[in-house]
Amino acid sequence: MAIGHSSKGSLWFGASIFTLAAIPLLWMGKLPADLPSAKDPAARRRHPQYRELERRGRIAGVGMILLIVLDIALSVALIRGL
Repeated sequence: MAIGHSSKGSLWFGASIFTLAAIPLLWMGKLPADLPSAKDPAARRRHPQYRELERRGRIAGVGMILLIVLDIALSVALIRGL
């Protein structure tokens, strides 16, 4: 295994990443029911909140990546006993 020799390390690694990945998504808040598909090129012009939701989604994505990188570093340190 890449993260350790015990299955407890794998369980910790997965649980901590999935838990931390949910936090930025909760910060995004509730999406409007009438939000058009992001695949639609005209969606940005049609919905008044589209720009705000797009900005919050990008911030949440960056936050998620940063939390996952931090979690990987701390988990490896914890599992290997540094």
